[in-house]
Amino acid sequence: MTTAIGPGAGKPSEWSATIDQLAFGLNGLEPYASGVNWPAGELRQRLFVLSAGNVPWEAWSAYPQINYLTSIEDPGQAWNALTVGACTHRVDVDRGNWPNAKQIAPEGGLSPASTTSLLWRNSWPIKPDVVAEGGNATLNPQPHVSVGPESLRILTTSHRQDVSPFTESGDTSAAAAEVGRICAILRARYPAYWEETIRALVVHGARFTPHMRSQLPAHHDKADIKNLLRTYGFGKVSMANSLISSEQAPTLVVQDDIVPYRSEEGQIKLNQLKLHALPWPAQALRDLGGSNVEMRVTLSYFIEPNPSRRGWQSKFRYQSHGLRFAVKGASETEDRFNQRINKLEREEADLDGAESMSDPDRMDWEIGAQLRSRGSLHSDVWTGTAAALADKSHVAVFPVGGWWKDWNGSGRAGVSVPYSLVISIRPLDEIAAEIDFYTPIQIAIAVVNGVPIEGQP
Repeated sequence: MTTAIGPGAGKPSEWSATIDQLAFGLNGLEPYASGVNWPAGELRQRLFVLSAGNVPWEAWSAYPQINYLTSIEDPGQAWNALTVGACTHRVDVDRGNWPNAKQIAPEGGLSPASTTSLLWRNSWPIKPDVVAEGGNATLNPQPHVSVGPESLRILTTSHRQDVSPFTESGDTSAAAAEVGRICAILRARYPAYWEETIRALVVHGARFTPHMRSQLPAHHDKADIKNLLRTYGFGKVSMANSLISSEQAPTLVVQDDIVPYRSEEGQIKLNQLKLHALPWPAQALRDLGGSNVEMRVTLSYFIEPNPSRRGWQSKFRYQSHGLRFAVKGASETEDRFNQRINKLEREEADLDGAESMSDPDRMDWEIGAQLRSRGSLHSDVWTGTAAALADKSHVAVFPVGGWWKDWNGSGRAGVSVPYSLVISIRPLDEIAAEIDFYTPIQIAIAVVNGVPIEGQP
């Protein structure tokens, strides 16, 4: 993937906005030929995998500070794309041939080439979304950078087959290619899944390596988590995690749509929310009592970018609409849960402010409601007891503001938009790892899907 070389600030450009338009389903060549109106049913969503762009190799001797100070390159700031940074596990060097070589990046750390979004404004999306293997390099001898040796790079096919069938590659382009491969495999395995769902599954399967987690202070706060995300995204991709739902670690995929806004007396207002029951085997979880479990939730949707050049500036919104998710607290009644969601709807404009009616389980979420709400891809992990998970029975998806709501002339009131929700649970204790969660969930879903609901086809 080609990027615009040079410093960036994460602000939308014509290039990144066109990618957002294409991903949303518009014709990017003439996206607004007739104002901002598009005929219903003519949207064709697309998934883009973009490289984050590279730190120039001659600057790698200043690793990792140079990576923190070098921003992701245009169009990697596109909201709807999967932007890929690079990490590395390549640390083996043949000391016989390279006696003075010292690898630059540690195992599981940021690749020397990878750019970050640490310098971006807090309101901009978390980028990169994920990282993948991008290779390593050496100082040989210090401070001279050597791109290699070959054992630290990525093997790929050569464009010069007459010379050699293989060659070496690396950096964020190689990492993006790996994520593109995972997306293709997911598409082949699950042909009915939407583009939003494939994107969600890639992020949902990503994990932080031990080295990435070691970058957090012992007593870290949300600012430390933010820096981790703006360096590594949601972690290193894993095809196995994204592809497979097992008996002990089942994954639930929901593909649905929502009408975020309605017109009422000449005003555009927030409309419906979707409440999804979580088909957890409640009794089995309660029987496990204090055993530790993990629940991971990922929400993915595509926004329509603001056609105005003002779309990225302070009071003008770039995104057409925003969606959020909230999970019922273990000790929370359904009435209080509904009241909390309504509060979140009213208070969504202040993403960094304190909630007046917060999630009673907020301390158990790794990222937290404010930080995970950047962009159009939200993921977080809750950790607690199996007994508490049994009572976390519902997840809500609800709208917040966007330019569709701000502008009466947008013509978008009553328009339905798709979203994908991926939820998984995983036991963290040995005793819980022996329980089959998948089968009772499968049975519960089959029963629900087999019961007709009045008023629906």
